[in-house]
Amino acid sequence: MEFIKKNKILLLFISILLVVLIYTSFNTFLANDDLPYMYLYRGDIRITNIIEAIKNQVADYMHINGRFFVHIIVQTLLIFDKKIWSILNPIVIILLLTFISMIIKLLKNENKINYRYFILSAILFLLLFNYKYIIYWVSGSINYIWVLLVLFIFIYYYLKQGLDNHYLINAFIILIVSILHEMTMVFMIIFMIGHIILKKIKHEKIDKKYILYIIAIIISTLFIMLSPGNHHRMGMDLTWSTLNIFEKIKLSLPVVSYNLFNLRDYYNIIPLIFIISIIYKLFTLNNKKSNIIGIILLIISIISVITNNSYIYIILSLISFIGIAYIHLFNKEDNLIIISLGFYAMVYSTIITPNYMDGRPNLFFYMYAIMIINYFFSNLINKKYIKYILIFFFVLTISNEVYTYNIIGNIHKKRLLAIDECKKDNCQILTLPEISKKYIKYHIDANKPDKKDYYTYRYFVQYYNLPKDIDIIYEVLK
Repeated sequence: MEFIKKNKILLLFISILLVVLIYTSFNTFLANDDLPYMYLYRGDIRITNIIEAIKNQVADYMHINGRFFVHIIVQTLLIFDKKIWSILNPIVIILLLTFISMIIKLLKNENKINYRYFILSAILFLLLFNYKYIIYWVSGSINYIWVLLVLFIFIYYYLKQGLDNHYLINAFIILIVSILHEMTMVFMIIFMIGHIILKKIKHEKIDKKYILYIIAIIISTLFIMLSPGNHHRMGMDLTWSTLNIFEKIKLSLPVVSYNLFNLRDYYNIIPLIFIISIIYKLFTLNNKKSNIIGIILLIISIISVITNNSYIYIILSLISFIGIAYIHLFNKEDNLIIISLGFYAMVYSTIITPNYMDGRPNLFFYMYAIMIINYFFSNLINKKYIKYILIFFFVLTISNEVYTYNIIGNIHKKRLLAIDECKKDNCQILTLPEISKKYIKYHIDANKPDKKDYYTYRYFVQYYNLPKDIDIIYEVLK
């Protein structure tokens, strides 16, 4: 009861957001990889238990990719279609935003979680329009949002406990985090190297038991990198395979930088707010070095907006990290530098892969950016009048979420109705309502499968028990 009393405002906003996210999640539908993942070995038989999901993932490890444990969760949840996911995913999102708030509380050495950090995190999360398709996609959300929660729990644990005790437990935690996803593997490699270097610089003793951490990372790296499925995926782009490492970086580095920091993209304003928060914090330090870095970052940002040049965004990315590193050095927060470096590395590790244009790893970075925005703006956030602005935008963003997914939910209901009528009439042409371009960002491949050669067509037909050769046509509702 004492906890509820102390955190009643925070719990109020958590409850509101949780209800909204459960409502919006139930208004989405299965899409893309969700459909084939429902079937054992991508055949005709539905997966009905976790043993079958594990068997399927052994096969996928050999032929698809190395995200063995994450995809076991995906396929296990898909046994229940979307029902359980529609409740669990909102809870995961709430926990993720709460852990970001808890990290800020820890860094600020405050007595309780400030509800304003949670509100700002929620607002920024709901503004990730370009990534709604991942957030509301069963397979995508578990691969990214759920993995992000695990990563931020580790960051909180590290900042609170450090790594210089409970070595066996820490090694197990490091193994779990790094083996989940190739991006968390990259983070943990960079983080651990940075942590050891940091201790050396500080002339701190490194316990021999640190070898347990190295072994944990080596095991997870080998598990992911030696996956035959990963090799198959990486080798599918024959043109990319012919390039040497320098040609690959020359081609991919500007693209990755542009996709990450495009300041003109009003569907993703997180990079802009992130850069502004760094500039703001640099100027508040009010010394010569911080002012110079702040001015340079401001000038580069303006040039980026004006020119929208990919190569300028490379410079912007570099200067932004220098700015963050200087702030942390000035505040004697060395451990935050290696955490920041880990998130930058996650995104830029894609420059040596054919998936460099994908942009999905950016979601890892943007959640880190949300944490930094909260931290750098924390003094401003705590000003009395700011709470009214935060509440206003919180109401605005959740209202937009409800409105948008109500529309998508209504379209989905009409699709289900059309499918039922089609089955009753034994029709050979299924006409489904199409989601308009205005809302296409909110749901992955919303207008698929409309072609028989599309890889989910077969599973769509199987799932809804439709004739195998049925034609599917999408029409925009008037």
